[in-house]
This record gives sequence, C-alpha cells and structure tokens, in this order.
Amino acid sequence: MLVGNIIKAKERIKGARSQGANGLNLSSLNLTTENLRSLLPKIGKIKGLERLYLNDNYLSTLPEEFFKLTTLKELDLEENQLTALPLEIGDLTGLQKLDLNHNELTALPREISRLCRLVELNLEGNQLTHLPEALGKLVNPLVGLNLNNNPLTSGATSWLEATFDPYILNSDSMAA
Repeated sequence: MLVGNIIKAKERIKGARSQGANGLNLSSLNLTTENLRSLLPKIGKIKGLERLYLNDNYLSTLPEEFFKLTTLKELDLEENQLTALPLEIGDLTGLQKLDLNHNELTALPREISRLCRLVELNLEGNQLTHLPEALGKLVNPLVGLNLNNNPLTSGATSWLEATFDPYILNSDSMAA
C-alpha cells in the first residue's frame, strides 16, 4: 500500500511541477500504519501542512527539520515508540491537538508549555511519572488533558489537581 501511495504521490508532484508548481503544498497528510521507522528531513519542507497523522508506526525519533512545520494544527503520533520529545516541540506553536497516546515517553520537556494554542493533549499509556509544572501555563486554552495509564507520582498529581479543572483532566492516577 505504501509503495502505491508513493507512486501516486510522485505522479501528482510531477504533474504539479509540469504546471509550474515548485513546492509541495498540502494541508493534510495521512501516513497512518505505514510501518515507518523514520521520517526524511524533507518533511520539514511541506508548506501549509495543518494536519499530520503518523499514528501506528515505529517512530522512535523525529528529525530536527520536522519542527519547521509551524503551520501544524493537529499532530497524531499515537502508537509509536517515542521515548522523548525534543525541546523543539515548543516551536510548533500553532498546534491545537497533540496526540502522543501509547508511546514510551518518560518525561515531557518544559518547552511543551510554549504550545499556547493547544486545546487537547493526549498522553495516555506512556511511562510518565511526573510532568513539568510549566504545563500549567496551558490551563486557559486546554480543554482536554488525558493522562490515563501513566505511573504518575503523588507529587505530580497534587499540582495537576490544583491547576486543572476536573472536567478537563482525565487521569486514573488522581486521588478519589
């Protein structure tokens, strides 16, 4: 399926170039379940990309150029093998929805607090024991925070409960 999609994409790009288009301009790209183990640095050259679906792959890292996708509004990285997020995640300031469910994340960089338009953050099924308190800066725009199935410490859960409305916070680690 991936080979067929690549061939079709190459044909479309070739056709666009023959009509005078120089760069690739997509608003949405779905690479779900394509058995990807890495991304080419060229992904950072896609102009106007707003929605990127990379769920159900085998990604363990993201190339530095990935964080040039500053027009992204929705990023789905669910069910990959990410163990950490680079500090550059904070450069994706247009993100409104970030799905990192079911990866292997053990911590989040404080730079995640720079995602000032983030409305939904899904972190279910990772290995998070604590969260940066800078995450509290997202309290106003954030309407959904899913932390289920993470081994959060009691210290992490106490400041979360004090900061976020219980209707926003979804976590089975919270005290009853």
